[in-house]
Amino acid sequence: MEVSAFRVDQAYVADGTAIHSLLWNARDDIKLTHHFYEERYQDWVRQRCDDGDFWVVRRDSEIVGAAKLSNDRICYLVVAVDHQGRGIGRLLVRFAQSRFSNLTCEANPARAVSVRHESGFPEGRERRSLGK
Repeated sequence: MEVSAFRVDQAYVADGTAIHSLLWNARDDIKLTHHFYEERYQDWVRQRCDDGDFWVVRRDSEIVGAAKLSNDRICYLVVAVDHQGRGIGRLLVRFAQSRFSNLTCEANPARAVSVRHESGFPEGRERRSLGK
């Protein structure tokens, strides 16, 4: 499936449950507290959606990827397991680069090393700014 079949949208509050699920399913790859499954963290995700911090990749009505973008940073970047390897992470990074002039990346899932490298971010947890 081509990336063109996907679209990036700002997340709605109603998307919070699906985004929370994507984040929780990626918990082995990203830093999340083991309490993240609790309702207060679902509320946190919904609030960040309401604040405009989460962006999602949709395939039809299904959310297949999400990124939390805040203050020129990619804080979280997740892609549904059954959609990985299809360019969705790259699509989210390119979208973030188009929105922020001094983008840094804190997201570092082990499976995203190639996306980070191709996008100009260093390996490891170092931050690096990227211009548009």
